[in-house]
Amino acid sequence: MQRHIKQFMTRILLVVAIMFFIYLCIFGTYGLVRLYQLGKENKKIVDLLVMHQQELNRLKEELSLWQESSFLKEKNAREKLHMAHKDDIVYYIQTQ
Repeated sequence: MQRHIKQFMTRILLVVAIMFFIYLCIFGTYGLVRLYQLGKENKKIVDLLVMHQQELNRLKEELSLWQESSFLKEKNAREKLHMAHKDDIVYYIQTQ
């Protein structure tokens, strides 16, 4: 009788330990759910990195064009910095 109770308790303890182990494998700190979340987060970060890399390449191309072209330098100076040549006539138009 004692032996049967001991075997029964051992089996219950073993089942509980296995269930706890399965729970940790799925929901624990390093479980499948967390790995899935980290995978999604990693994909978002990689996509963001690719987007920023494309933007960086575009800006590098724009910078090299701007450095090579005197027309773009002058255009930028006139439009954004409101600069003009000495002999240019500047007209100011007031809007209401």
